[in-house]
Amino acid sequence: KTPYNLRNCAYIEEFEKEKIAWKAVGKNLAFCILEPNQYVTAPAAFLTSKYNKYFLAILLSKLVYYRIIQDSDKTGAADVMLNIQSLKRIPIPQIPKSRQKPFEDLVDKIIAKKERGKDTSAEERQIDLMVYKLYKLTYEEVKIVDPEFNLSKEEYEKFIKK
Repeated sequence: KTPYNLRNCAYIEEFEKEKIAWKAVGKNLAFCILEPNQYVTAPAAFLTSKYNKYFLAILLSKLVYYRIIQDSDKTGAADVMLNIQSLKRIPIPQIPKSRQKPFEDLVDKIIAKKERGKDTSAEERQIDLMVYKLYKLTYEEVKIVDPEFNLSKEEYEKFIKK
């Protein structure tokens, strides 16, 4: 009857909130939003925040994927072991709610398109660009994170100055 294995759980109310969930072990990282009162089982983890969709956009970016792959603990089979401590090492810029809105809107668009089986690569590229700008990456740094990045240096620098 309980999602916390019949133990005294000081954070039981967190289960009842919207949350970001992810699988804890694997080569392919996957993050998602779970609605209130939806649960995950091990090996998975979750976090709650009033900024879930902004955080999700950051976590789904190629920059954070690169960072997680580089910095996370690995199993003997080279799978990433991703727990909350791993995510705490990722600095997520605190920006005003008004600046978070474009990230949240893209996440909403991606969720809606995924539910209809539609391609979301354009929205994912837009999130990547916004995250590169947020973290003030140079063109050269972007090419390290994403060797197949398809903008020219001039196009990227024009976008960054917006």
